[in-house]
Amino acid sequence: MKKTLLSILGVATLALGSAQSAVVFGNLGQDETGTLSDSSFNLTTLRWAAIGFEVNTNPGQWYDLQSVKIGLVGVGDVKLSLYTSVANAPGSLIGAVSDTESVSDENNPVKVSFTLNQTLQANTPYWFVAERVGTGNTQWVANLAGTQPVAFTPVSPVLPNTPSGWSYLGALVSTNSGGAWVAATGSNIPIVDALSISVTAIPEPGTWAAMAILAGGAAFAGWRRRRQQTA
Repeated sequence: MKKTLLSILGVATLALGSAQSAVVFGNLGQDETGTLSDSSFNLTTLRWAAIGFEVNTNPGQWYDLQSVKIGLVGVGDVKLSLYTSVANAPGSLIGAVSDTESVSDENNPVKVSFTLNQTLQANTPYWFVAERVGTGNTQWVANLAGTQPVAFTPVSPVLPNTPSGWSYLGALVSTNSGGAWVAATGSNIPIVDALSISVTAIPEPGTWAAMAILAGGAAFAGWRRRRQQTA
């Protein structure tokens, strides 16, 4: 009996421990090898850019945001933050969910990772907002293929036929430090709509806890059935 219970516990622990982060949204590909272009949107302390997304209800529930990677070129510090959504635009900064990273190459775009740990809510829109901090000339680079961000099927762990459940809401710009947001106009339309982004998340703990309970329950039921047969 003791060994059986340990086996059941092991199955549950394995299910919980197998929750691994994966790229679930973006236009740089699941392996983040998408090529950056020469097109870019200039960020300043007043001129911000934002990409919106919504976490929809889907099996798998990839709600635990881990990090966001975007393409940057130039010199200076860039701050990436997570905002609520109000009237289809960035509303309020969510707590201290921000990270500032540096870029120091004016000629070669690089993919810079920002840590934004946050548990997201289902059926809720959010916005990633990028701004430049201090002096410098830093630009958010577009994806070479010009594709809009899309939800990816999780790579690992693989849940059968389960997309991440994230959808793209569009891109906006602000010229007054987020005081007002508008859709990009003129030549900025293809650039902003293709801004590079790659979002990494893991399934919410509740999803994997449920899977662990199911796995443990199945193991226990099998043990009980075998015991009854030998009785």
